[in-house]
Amino acid sequence: MARTSQGGLQKRVSPDDKHRARVGRATRDCEHRDGSDGIHTDGKSVAQYAYHTTHAQRSQAAPHGQRVERHAIITADGTELAAEVHAPPSRDTRGAVVFVHGFCGDKGENGLFHALATRCVDTGFAAVLYDWRGLADSKGDFPSSTLHDHTSDFEQVAQWTKARFGAKGKSLHAVGFSLGAAVIGLALRQRLKLTSVAYLSPAARPAQSMWPRYSSEQLWSELAIHGVVKKPGSSVLLGRAILESLRDTDLGPQAFDLKVPLLVCHGTGDVRIDCSHTRELVDTRELGARPKSHPDFRYIEFDGASHSFRPAETCWDKLGDEVAAWFA
Repeated sequence: MARTSQGGLQKRVSPDDKHRARVGRATRDCEHRDGSDGIHTDGKSVAQYAYHTTHAQRSQAAPHGQRVERHAIITADGTELAAEVHAPPSRDTRGAVVFVHGFCGDKGENGLFHALATRCVDTGFAAVLYDWRGLADSKGDFPSSTLHDHTSDFEQVAQWTKARFGAKGKSLHAVGFSLGAAVIGLALRQRLKLTSVAYLSPAARPAQSMWPRYSSEQLWSELAIHGVVKKPGSSVLLGRAILESLRDTDLGPQAFDLKVPLLVCHGTGDVRIDCSHTRELVDTRELGARPKSHPDFRYIEFDGASHSFRPAETCWDKLGDEVAAWFA
């Protein structure tokens, strides 16, 4: 893998064969300044999932004229997941994009997901954003949840989205930020089918990239005393179940070897999930790729960008363009 003297990736030159990996590079103005078309449903018709929702609120005043609706999506165990649907003013769409936030985050991801959703709506897609169980506006208990629970929840959100926007010929895509990428990857290894996927600052191997931050003796001593512990720098409570999920989850060296087209974006200034984890997975995928059987793949580094692709004013437009173009 060619790298510049600053540690960034050089743009790769590869054959035009669309099955070959294509690696791009984001523009230098992102320097860091501040630190398949359908899905299986386990024997159930996707129409059945359309009934597991309650319409809570509709907003007419939305960015760029888009419609924003708020829903509660009911999971198989009765947990209500708070969701937002962003859609073009006309009810006709090209398909839908489901956004999966990161560990202890929320459906807006500090503005990042709202910015990307707006860009997707501008290109004709509906965007579905939701809170993980036990976080933000969703019901449930986060400390006792596992990544298996969150993967199952994502599958049901995808099923709900397919039932709502998945008329014949319509596409279904997903964006996974940080640990959200692992959730999507786990779902794809089960029975979920998506048209294409984008991973942003992916934590595809949480046992390696995340667990070390939560394995300290001090944290686990506090957990043993109180049963829960606050995530450092956050008010979100963590429990043994969700922390052990980080320890035990690893999608392996082939984490990027999906059976759907995959876009991966990562900032070189990310201090939470180091970009080196992503580079290793990119290299592994390219070494093992068989051009005639592997779907499209592209990797883009954003020079100096943080975990959430900040500074926003110089990175989010570029990121939005890349994500929207990938799904188009």
